[in-house]
Amino acid sequence: MRMKPEFRTAIEERYNLKIQNCEPGPRQFVAETYVLEDEESNQYFCKLVDKPLFIEEIIRALPLVAAMHAQGIERICYPIENANGLYLFVKDTLIVLYNHIPALQSEDYSAYALGQLTAQIHALTPHKTPESSREDFTFPYRELFDQRFDGTLASRRVDPVTKAFQAVLRRHEAEIRGHVAEFQRLAKVCWGEAREFVITHGDAPGNVLVKSLEDIYIIDWDEALLAPAERDLWMIDHIPEFMEGYKSTRPDFAINATLRSFYILKYYLQRNMHYFSEILKEEAEEEYRLSQVHKLEEELLRGWMLPRLQEVKENRRGGKQVVPVDIRIRASRQDDLPAMQDIRHKAFQPVFDSFREIVGEEIFKHAYSDWDEKQAEYLKFICDPASGKEVFVVTEGDGIVGFIGLSMDLAKKTGEIDLNAVHPDYNGKGIGQEMYEFAITRMKESGIKLVTVSTGGDSSHIPARKAYKKAGFNVSIPSTTMFKLL
Repeated sequence: MRMKPEFRTAIEERYNLKIQNCEPGPRQFVAETYVLEDEESNQYFCKLVDKPLFIEEIIRALPLVAAMHAQGIERICYPIENANGLYLFVKDTLIVLYNHIPALQSEDYSAYALGQLTAQIHALTPHKTPESSREDFTFPYRELFDQRFDGTLASRRVDPVTKAFQAVLRRHEAEIRGHVAEFQRLAKVCWGEAREFVITHGDAPGNVLVKSLEDIYIIDWDEALLAPAERDLWMIDHIPEFMEGYKSTRPDFAINATLRSFYILKYYLQRNMHYFSEILKEEAEEEYRLSQVHKLEEELLRGWMLPRLQEVKENRRGGKQVVPVDIRIRASRQDDLPAMQDIRHKAFQPVFDSFREIVGEEIFKHAYSDWDEKQAEYLKFICDPASGKEVFVVTEGDGIVGFIGLSMDLAKKTGEIDLNAVHPDYNGKGIGQEMYEFAITRMKESGIKLVTVSTGGDSSHIPARKAYKKAGFNVSIPSTTMFKLL
């Protein structure tokens, strides 16, 4: 895409340069971007932003990013000053020029190096910074968020975008309202929890330019803010190498769970708001708006945020703190079966060892000696699409760490959680809870009114019974299995 002539002319006049070359840069969600080169072969990274919500955030952040650079922080993308300030407008489009860094954006970098760089930026936070860029523990678009959320739910429009958006919000209405309420509660608490404010990025892990694994630069400081360090840490503090790098510079730092929960929810609500804005932009193409509806649900309401939101719930309950893991839940595939069988065997071996102790060797030989083979066959059966069942796997990185099966009778509006297991190495990290909540939500969205699950009543099944109760299975019929040798 070529830059419009009026933008090019405005840049040349305000920045007092002559553009010799203008190449499209990576176009992302926030901005249209270009790499510019002047007569003296100096290169600049140019952003053109026409989204009102982002424009406000970027303008507020620019003085803070400029102060970072003035303080000596070099491994960042910083704004170039022009004759009248750090940006300019052409009609409703914000234009900002930044230093150009000749490197590719990638997630293939050293987590230790990112942790170290993040800590160095936090530690070098300048004392004199713009107060307008300071965290105030509010959601600045709350009123507009409510208008769009409630307005869409109440809308009687029948166009495809409104219908699709409305359906997504109805499926997730209760959880979204719950997260808003918890955010409001935490906002009040955080005023007393915050002790130190540092320069934060807000979304650094996905905004890194990489020259080599250790030679990295953090870019796109569009939401830079003076805030508690947890704003930068919650997204990646589950990676040990990152925290090792961070603590190599700030060894005494300890994460505050309340502040961490606040920033998980703030990110969640802000991203919801950004999606709402794109979906409701009537001048945009219908196909694009529908794609944003899909992304809202798959990436935010169902995707990678779910484990983080579960951590917020656990912190609110005051129970055991869940160790953050970066998990995803997706439909199982044919090539997943070997890993699933391995998890099944390792998860259920202790259960059947317990059965052996309870009933004795002789009864066990007749009743359960072939448990592994039968269970393996059953897992293979439910993974076959012809079985009529659905099976999902939980992944961390490239590895599978759990699975869950479910079945639904749409005529009777009943569903059942079927065979499921979590790898023993991942016990106690909230993964089982995530699976059950995912399965329940999946069935609820399909119109199911009653969900059942069966589990053992012996001591080896205590963790399973606790997990099911936590997921809301509070009505049960006691059952027992009795044996007699002949």
